[in-house]
Amino acid sequence: MNFEKSYTDYFLLKNLDPYTNQLGDNKISLQELKNQLGNQIAQKRLQEREFKLKQIDFERDKHLFEKGIISQRDYELKELEFIQIQKNISSMAISISQITENISSANHTLISTKINEQEDSTRLLKNLKQSYDLLKEAIRNWEYNYALISSINGVISFQDFWGANQFVNVGNVVFTILPISTSNLVGKLVIPAQNAGKVSVGQKVFVKLDNYPYQQYGMLIGKVTNFSISPDTEGNYTVFITLPKGTKTSYNKSLKFTQELLGNAEIVTENLSVAERIFYKFREVLTYN
Repeated sequence: MNFEKSYTDYFLLKNLDPYTNQLGDNKISLQELKNQLGNQIAQKRLQEREFKLKQIDFERDKHLFEKGIISQRDYELKELEFIQIQKNISSMAISISQITENISSANHTLISTKINEQEDSTRLLKNLKQSYDLLKEAIRNWEYNYALISSINGVISFQDFWGANQFVNVGNVVFTILPISTSNLVGKLVIPAQNAGKVSVGQKVFVKLDNYPYQQYGMLIGKVTNFSISPDTEGNYTVFITLPKGTKTSYNKSLKFTQELLGNAEIVTENLSVAERIFYKFREVLTYN
């Protein structure tokens, strides 16, 4: 569905508003018919009053004719006048009936115009929304296939040399984003099945980084947030930790974050002395969440 066409169709309907003029004309025509009907009814009432007077006058002339007071010609003229007023009343009744029918038709036209306006507005708005959703999906697909987008702010670290217009295969690592903020760093520990049952959420973790000797820089302090309930194919369990202070160590030194920090971690379990802490090797120790 073409978004541009749907957009144009909908806003042409809203801006030009063709139904407003049409509805206005329909209302004017309906009002004129109602005015005509009122006038015809008023005229019919006058003719009915005239008919009663003519009827009285005709009965009077009839008696005079029967008594030989007026001629037959005069009587026939009076009779013709009486018949004419009857014909006028009959014609007026037919005219009123026709106007009433026209009013009914005008009402139907007015309602149909309102329905058409609502249907067109609803249909075009629906088409616009559908085409907009398709456009957004197409943009997302294009970005997914052709754009390199990061969900975080950071610094780009290229893994290789890339030239202009160089072809990139699907799955190629083009660069890594090193986050500017290190307040949301997480760690991933891989521990063997032995002693895995002693690990629980909330336990303190001391992290010793390979690139920063802990005797000189101190250790990172973390906390267990989650761990796997079943081992992987090698029989190891995965433990996830957070670093509330980021890369600030126990010596109050802020370490520079690189793409990946490796090292060892000590998980402090309950009711154990320092000598009894568990030491586990990091695999993909720190990543950004």
